Amino acid sequence: MIAILYAIMSVFGVMLAYRRVFHTLIPYGFVAIDMTVIALALTMLARMHNLSLSHEFSLPLFSLAFVILIHAALRYRPVLILFGFTIFVILLFAFPILLNVPIINPSEASVSHTHNGSIPFELVLHDVGFLPLLFLTLATCLLFYIVMRTRSMTELALIDGRRANQLSRFFSPKVANSLTSTDGEEYQFGNRQDAAVIFVDIRGFSRIAERLSPNEVAEFLSAFRTTVCEVIFKYDGTVDKFIGDAVLAVFGTPAMHEDDAKRAISASMEIIDKIEVWSQARQRQGLPFAKIGIGGHYGEVFSGIIESGQILEHSIIGESVNVAERLERLTRELDADFVFSNEIIEAAENQTASKDFKSSENVEIRGHKSRIKIWFG
Repeated sequence: MIAILYAIMSVFGVMLAYRRVFHTLIPYGFVAIDMTVIALALTMLARMHNLSLSHEFSLPLFSLAFVILIHAALRYRPVLILFGFTIFVILLFAFPILLNVPIINPSEASVSHTHNGSIPFELVLHDVGFLPLLFLTLATCLLFYIVMRTRSMTELALIDGRRANQLSRFFSPKVANSLTSTDGEEYQFGNRQDAAVIFVDIRGFSRIAERLSPNEVAEFLSAFRTTVCEVIFKYDGTVDKFIGDAVLAVFGTPAMHEDDAKRAISASMEIIDKIEVWSQARQRQGLPFAKIGIGGHYGEVFSGIIESGQILEHSIIGESVNVAERLERLTRELDADFVFSNEIIEAAENQTASKDFKSSENVEIRGHKSRIKIWFG
């Protein structure tokens, strides 16, 4: 009867797993059933063969308790291991009492009575055979420690993975992995440094969005951002943030390179080319053509990683960011694909020789303290 009931419960457990029915208490229920069956079977065997409780620990069936505890450990729940051990030990002593199974063999007790008819305590310790129980207790403690250690390491790995996933939205994979491995502590307080900032924006986005459905707008922005980010990450740049249809990127923080200005200019040129190809493909499909403008500047920024709960965000602020955004707006007035400040060109070691760049002197930038020289094309 017990075997039949156990088989039914096993089939029921398989059905729950197959139908993906999970609950926190289900593992505890099945562990309790397993330990109950083992303890009851041990007691019944002892009674059938006229054995005492002490001999139950020597029966081969006792080893199944180790198997159940190991299986419980695979759930990575330390409490479940202690629960299974406790249930087994309690029932192991409760069932013999309920079924009138002696603690030690009557034959041994009869020859060892003292003058007042009591059983010597030394005989009880010897006959109970506590070593199997001791081994089971040690195994339980070891499994509990291993599961606790594994859970701790797994949680740390999940946290690192989540942090890396969050950072990968803004940094190239190489930079994200570097920040995760060091916890980004050196960047969390922020610092001031020179960096190249580019601001990429879609011209006439509002008019384009009016011709598209909400789903098409989402797909349009997703494809645009993906194209831009791939190029930025290729040159080890950082996506600081998305502002509607615009992308703010920086080269030089948190990872610095000697040629950050060159990387920013090269990335800008490649973004323009790739967006051109992408827009032409859209146009052939009858979708609106997208044209972008890029503003770039090189100067001091304040940068750092801001952590709020489980969310990490990289942020840069400073006049250089504002100048890059203002230069992008100039692309509309100049009908240019890009407008770079003279500072970023000089920092890039005058990277204009192989490109058809035009220049303009004494250009006024709104919000900027002085007029600047610009390069556009």
